[in-house]
Amino acid sequence: MRLGPEKFEITPGESVAMSLRRELLGAAKNVEEIEKEREIVAEIAAKAKTSLFNAALIREKERKSGNPTNPNSPFANFARLRIAEGLDLPDDEVLKFYSSVSGSKNQTVLERDFKVNAFLELEREEDALIVPISLTTRSEENPYALVYDLPKDFPIHGRFEKNEFIGLLPSEEKLFRDAVQDLANQISRRFKHLIEIEKSKKEK
Repeated sequence: MRLGPEKFEITPGESVAMSLRRELLGAAKNVEEIEKEREIVAEIAAKAKTSLFNAALIREKERKSGNPTNPNSPFANFARLRIAEGLDLPDDEVLKFYSSVSGSKNQTVLERDFKVNAFLELEREEDALIVPISLTTRSEENPYALVYDLPKDFPIHGRFEKNEFIGLLPSEEKLFRDAVQDLANQISRRFKHLIEIEKSKKEK
């Protein structure tokens, strides 16, 4: 099975990759035209005295497009749970998932200017830690995000129905769960690395 427009809803005039990201990561709601989004992010940056990138992260958190501890997308939902397990969190509510993929023709600043499709935030007593994600169908570099290249045979048509994960054949579900686990492992390692960096800074 190959990734293709026949497997999920594709929006006319946009790339398969963009529709794919929306399908797997969920969508940010009420996204303005990019210039308006940039104005909002610039105002956040000025007020918080932070970078435009950090302000763009704040913008998506404030947008409140969904429940960050229970994403509607099976891919995002399962990945968040596997990451929580990988980090051995006693309470997975401190791990939050945010999509920055727009649900309309407009794009978020994270999506348009930084090529970041989603991010996870780990709340701690110290400063929160964030791991941004770029989901791709071909390898590419991104200084702002962990890039995950989806397997070419990845099945994307699994869905939640009455709190059950359905829609995939057993062989497809194995591919789905293997990819989710692989991504979760990479993100868990990134969080652990960030935690070690913070720890070493305190010890100096």
